Amino acid sequence: MWVVIASGLVSSGLYIAISLGVVLTFRFAHVLNFAQGAIATLCGYAAWQLVGSGLSIWGAWAVAIAVGALTSLVFGLIIGRYLADAPELLTAMATFGPALAIMGIVGEVWGQNPKALPTPSILDGTVEVAGATVGRFELSFLVWILALVGLLSIGLQRSRVGLALRAVADDPATAAVNGVNVVALERLAWAAAGAVAGMAGVAISISAQLDPNYLTTFMIAAFTAVVLGGIGTFAGLVVGCLVYGVILALVSFYVGPQYEAITALVLLTILYMVRPTGLLGHQTLVASNGLPAQSDSTGGRWVTAMIGAAEKVRAAAPDRVRARTVAVPAALVVVFVLVVVLPRNLDGSFVFVLATAIAMAVAVAGQNVASGMSGRLAVAQGGFMMVGGYCTGLLVSEAGASPLVAVVGSLIVGLAFGAVIGASIIRLSGIYLGILTLQFTLAVPELAKAWTGLTRGELGIVLPSLDLIGWTAITPYDIWIATALLTAIALGALGWFSRAKIGMKIRAARDADLGAESIGLDVRWLRVAAIAVSGGGGALAGSLSSLQSGIITPESFGIWTSVTILLAAAIAGQNSVVVGPLVGASFIVLLPYLLASQGGWSSIIFGFGALGFLVIRRLVARAHVMAARTGHEDSDSGDAPPKKSSDHRGLTVGRSRVSARHVPRRTSHQL
Repeated sequence: MWVVIASGLVSSGLYIAISLGVVLTFRFAHVLNFAQGAIATLCGYAAWQLVGSGLSIWGAWAVAIAVGALTSLVFGLIIGRYLADAPELLTAMATFGPALAIMGIVGEVWGQNPKALPTPSILDGTVEVAGATVGRFELSFLVWILALVGLLSIGLQRSRVGLALRAVADDPATAAVNGVNVVALERLAWAAAGAVAGMAGVAISISAQLDPNYLTTFMIAAFTAVVLGGIGTFAGLVVGCLVYGVILALVSFYVGPQYEAITALVLLTILYMVRPTGLLGHQTLVASNGLPAQSDSTGGRWVTAMIGAAEKVRAAAPDRVRARTVAVPAALVVVFVLVVVLPRNLDGSFVFVLATAIAMAVAVAGQNVASGMSGRLAVAQGGFMMVGGYCTGLLVSEAGASPLVAVVGSLIVGLAFGAVIGASIIRLSGIYLGILTLQFTLAVPELAKAWTGLTRGELGIVLPSLDLIGWTAITPYDIWIATALLTAIALGALGWFSRAKIGMKIRAARDADLGAESIGLDVRWLRVAAIAVSGGGGALAGSLSSLQSGIITPESFGIWTSVTILLAAAIAGQNSVVVGPLVGASFIVLLPYLLASQGGWSSIIFGFGALGFLVIRRLVARAHVMAARTGHEDSDSGDAPPKKSSDHRGLTVGRSRVSARHVPRRTSHQL
């Protein structure tokens, strides 16, 4: 057993390396960086190219570190300028778009075939440690990365820069008021995280493999290791990665690698029931990540002007009651043309993709109940869709149920699954909740592959055509109509849910949990209800999607499904469960379809397009606030020149503009 444990301990250095950059950006720039793995990939390929050109592996490694620092710094500049005051979900998804773009660039430039980086000659071969044979390179890298973490920890405790970084991590607004240059320190954190990504990308590529997607998948596994130990401390980072590496080695050797995600899910769930902050995490109250964006004073003025002009036109419009009398029938006519008439004249393949998009909108709406209405970073929709798809397949193939009954059954099972998961993680929030639900999404496909007697393994379950009370949807147009009808019912129910008393209570618990508790609301069970509804939406979408495609397999939905749905929810907006999800789902389904002819450029365009969409959406939202503020000031002053409201005055410290209003507080962890 010691041989297996030693192997796990040595390999954990790679998890520490890829995780360290994630921790740096999360704690000091207040962003959960999904692009860390993609940056590491770019650095690995840059090193491979340089080694192929004759440069030594050490020189290529140094260049890779510089490339990583520069790339990450560019991301930090964009997020700092346009999204610094955005919610955590929006900033996290703003890094996911560039991650896709980088993977597309790598695939377009270097191809999809795996590459190999040479091991430095001085570190080649193996060495014995207490009777266990381990790789000399992996052992040396573990020692090096532990030394680096130790140096960073000492620097944070004893240097002036470290003290300033800790102040920024705890409360950026207060730090800026006390003369700390918050912007410069956040850029330093981004650059340092990128440098670590460059170091990790080369090391992991030497030890394992180098392809466009491997390091991003490796990073997602490393998220689990980080939250296992507690994301707020370097000690937690090290311990979590060491324990996770050993667990994976033991499970892989004694049980089988196909059960790694399931084992991690069970262990994390048990651990968080006892310690919701991980093994070594410490819970404290710190300021939110909401410094106003650096462009508040100048950026987005043209958007503000456009919004202001639109508000004036709206104010001068005819009586709203009469306008609504005309608008409602006109809207019904437009909907009839778009849903019934127009698709009949479109290409069948495009109509089928439209049906896929509106089915996905149900999953996005469910995601927005959890992440928008409730403010919970749940990343489980891919798992819920898998549950819904297999539930439909089993009800039809084993129980002989009709497709419509199977759809309803899948919805009920999804609600139940969501309630169970919500209750089991009731004490979690933030990134801990996100990683555990992410692990659920990874575990469900593993179960589908392992339980071959029930799920038929890789072969999957073949499903019949969607049937609605005797009408079978066979052609793409029929599938579109049937899906549109069921989606309309589902989105209508979710719209009612968001406007009902329980929806208002869930939003109240999101906005002020202590205030909600003070008026008698049970905040915890409201959050469980939100996760349950989210699970129902995901299962329903998975059922519809599986009936559309005619098959459900372990590869039908997965981690990328969950993350892209989270991106669509960020595009949809915080409180929207009808129109926004339709827009977000159309973006993540239709845009890749329309870009399919572009080959490798499709991921590049999609990734940067997602980032641009989120930036524009944030600018418009900010412009609405500024236009409303200006209109309020004008109404207060009559014909007098507008004056700044005392509630919104700001003071400039260093290079950051800091709001003088109360800064909301959130739960995080002390570094």
